[in-house]
Amino acid sequence: MAGKTEIAVQVDPQMEEFILQEMKRGSFPSASAYVEALLHERFKDEAALQTLEQELGRGLADIEAGRVTSAEEAFDSVRAELGLKRRRA
Repeated sequence: MAGKTEIAVQVDPQMEEFILQEMKRGSFPSASAYVEALLHERFKDEAALQTLEQELGRGLADIEAGRVTSAEEAFDSVRAELGLKRRRA
């Protein structure tokens, strides 16, 4: 594991109190661990958002190129894969 870099973070007194309360509850061993956990979550969220945007881009490109399946065809395919019969109205 690579070493860690130290970054100073300033927070207002309300945020400091909140972090201290989280530490007292045992949620985090230190203010540093709390901030690191928040950053880690944000990092994961950004990575997920980028993946979603890429997938949406591919889907839009498929639509623009005419590579589409109707909802009915899609559901029929899923039903067939699951061995389910199609409901009749």
